[in-house]
Amino acid sequence: EDFETEVEAARAAGFEVLAAYDKGEEGDIMWWDSLAGHWNLSGFKHTPLGRRVTDWLVWVLEKAWVAPSGSSAVHHLLCQTADDLVAGGQKKIFTPMFFMLCRKPLKK
Repeated sequence: EDFETEVEAARAAGFEVLAAYDKGEEGDIMWWDSLAGHWNLSGFKHTPLGRRVTDWLVWVLEKAWVAPSGSSAVHHLLCQTADDLVAGGQKKIFTPMFFMLCRKPLKK
């Protein structure tokens, strides 16, 4: 990834950039991995089947007036957003973990 635009903006504002990198690239597990879904107890809800099951459950709860009206639509939107976050993370289109350490020089 190229964060040169962000680094140059910080410099243009008068900051000294001490470090700038994607912290999401550190470690063995990528930031989007938990949203991708895995076939285990904690990751099942994010699999395609798990999302269909929870979608159906929220729809049933909404129709039974246990969940507020619109809950099913919001749940569906959140599931689609999670899919899009995973796709964007896998393609390295964006990162929520860009780290930039800057220092404002003292004026003398």
